[in-house]
Amino acid sequence: MAQHKQRRWSRLTALTVTTALTVGVLVATSTSAATAADPGVPVVPRVDSFTSGAGTFTLTSGSRIIVDVATAGTSSTGPDSKLFVETTLLQTATSLASQFRAASGLALPLVTGGTADADDVLLSLATSSSQGVEGYRLTTSSTTGASITAATSAGAFYGGQTLLQRLRVGAWSAPVGTIDDVPDTAHRAVSVDVARNFWTVAELKDLIRRMGALKVNALQIHFNENEAFRLYSTNPAYSGLAPSSASYRYSRADIDTLVAFAKAYHVTIIPEIDTPYHAGALTRLDSSRSFAPQCGSQFFDTLDITNASVRSWTVGLYEEFLSWFPGDYFHVGNDEVPLTLNSCGYVSDTGKSIEQWQTEFVNQLDATVNAAGKTTMMWANGPDILPNTDVTFVNFGSVSNAAFLRGEGYKVVDTAWGGSGYQRFFIIPGMIRDSRTASEAQIYGWTWPGGTNNLGQQLAIWMDFANTEDNYSAVDLYSARLATFAERVWATTSPSITAAQFASRWAAIGDAVGVAARPAATVNTTTPALKYTFDAAVPLSTNEFTSPPTGFASTGSVALHAVRGAGGTPSTVTGRSGTGSAVKFGGSAHQTLTIGDGRKPSAWSASLWVNPATSTADTSLVSGWQSALKLSQYQTTNKVGVTVFGVGDYSVDYTAPTATWTHLAFVSTGTQVQIYANGALEGTINAAVPYPGSGGIGGQRSINGSIDDVAVYYGALTASQVAALAQQ
Repeated sequence: MAQHKQRRWSRLTALTVTTALTVGVLVATSTSAATAADPGVPVVPRVDSFTSGAGTFTLTSGSRIIVDVATAGTSSTGPDSKLFVETTLLQTATSLASQFRAASGLALPLVTGGTADADDVLLSLATSSSQGVEGYRLTTSSTTGASITAATSAGAFYGGQTLLQRLRVGAWSAPVGTIDDVPDTAHRAVSVDVARNFWTVAELKDLIRRMGALKVNALQIHFNENEAFRLYSTNPAYSGLAPSSASYRYSRADIDTLVAFAKAYHVTIIPEIDTPYHAGALTRLDSSRSFAPQCGSQFFDTLDITNASVRSWTVGLYEEFLSWFPGDYFHVGNDEVPLTLNSCGYVSDTGKSIEQWQTEFVNQLDATVNAAGKTTMMWANGPDILPNTDVTFVNFGSVSNAAFLRGEGYKVVDTAWGGSGYQRFFIIPGMIRDSRTASEAQIYGWTWPGGTNNLGQQLAIWMDFANTEDNYSAVDLYSARLATFAERVWATTSPSITAAQFASRWAAIGDAVGVAARPAATVNTTTPALKYTFDAAVPLSTNEFTSPPTGFASTGSVALHAVRGAGGTPSTVTGRSGTGSAVKFGGSAHQTLTIGDGRKPSAWSASLWVNPATSTADTSLVSGWQSALKLSQYQTTNKVGVTVFGVGDYSVDYTAPTATWTHLAFVSTGTQVQIYANGALEGTINAAVPYPGSGGIGGQRSINGSIDDVAVYYGALTASQVAALAQQ
């Protein structure tokens, strides 16, 4: 597809800029981080400009959604781009009507042609010299209704999202006036890792709903890691790569469903098959595909790209799935290939470095992707791999690395927000409170670098060490960040409202229309929702993973597992009763057994046994992203307590002895937490402490000692129930 030049007039002219238009890319070189006045329209992302009028537009029981008859069957009046989803205006109106009905409860019949009344919504396409592929004009009137005019169906869709948000916060009324809005960036993407922890089609649909509502236009899906390859083909050459259960893989029908759903939200699916590294699921059935036989078992997950037959097999793998995805991009990975392979004689004897082999391999894949009429994308960790310049980089290095690649003539989608290697737009739900997870404040305070060949930005959701999370934990982490990301990449000039004001604006709008309700946390103080005895470490389901990690099964009513965290797997020691096992933490940072329970009981209880080896300051027993249960509270003499991150650290006057098993219980009523030791109440903390079960056992500052028999209840235990647990 030919790419159309997108321009943003009112906001970008507020910058001190030099502009140059290349194919599909607006280049803006800013001499300062200009601040754009906020138009005061309570929508996310913020709009370009708003000219107010007198009166209000109100959606009523008699309202209709009208599609201009002349352009109903048209997708564009001319503008095009690699991420433009070609849906007709009528198809777009159908998608919008469904969302408006679900949110408002109104009938809102969809009609083609006719004159709009005062409470109707009219959609039409018209040639524009300034709207580009995704811009729009939204006019609200008290006499002629609301009208959305755009050059493409994508612009009409985004105008519809703006109107929907305005009406939702305004009790289905909106002030009269005209909004003109065009994005600053062409590529606004999310990537999600479905390999380490499977996301169902329904969960991906909810992510797409949120993306569409926030005008984020590309979803890159990372389909493989060592744990699993998630695409299932009936081709015998590749069918054995995916998990055995259809519930944990994607068939061609699943992908067709997902692509069609994304199309309705003007989201392009960008598939990623990551090779040659992170390929353990691809080498599992045939280790000769890897470098392991020649260079050592540590390279079991790296395809031997010096071997022509392995390269041919891998090219065939891409050819197998290229046709599944109609979008213009296909991502081939090339992430984090171990450079230590250069020390292996098998590689060095070829006369080429592993970087040279990577470059040749990417170029071979590029030819394969190009032959299918698509553009190749790949990760860039640094400046060492420079393939054909038609390859588009997704920068996973620093902002300077992105600038270098753009200077070399490559188009770049950036994930970086700062100068160091891990200042990136990404989140890692399974690595509890890892500092590399970008905060809303860091995203909101980011400065758009502009520059030639800068396509846009990407927010990555990595599921490292989250192999058993139910993904609502991921939703909790990504939702606010996605909204903040959308705000900043649609409108790249520095915002004039504070981060707190923005957060309030987004909260008032609410979640995207149609997302699934969170599973309920049914109160039960008799049977624990989660219970870990740690008596046996077991491989997680081979139905879900092709190379399952090892974890500890919950015997509670919620079938989750705890698995290792980034600090390494805790060892096991003899359990507290002299039989079975307990887990022993070494006080390492991020040594966590991830639970990832996404339910949110307002009242909850946690019961466990602990045997500290040493008295170590500021250590956690259970830690989530919002709260932690502390064996030793910060800035105390090792007092037991709780923390609400960003709010406060609280403790009671009790210190657990070392070299002794102690039963601790934390009982939250929703407004206060009672802390018990060996069945006796040690103190009450008057604070609302969010449920920590979305995190894991251990945490950012795990204890030096052993933990056994962890039980988590939905509901507040009574004193007698706690006393009984302490006697077990």
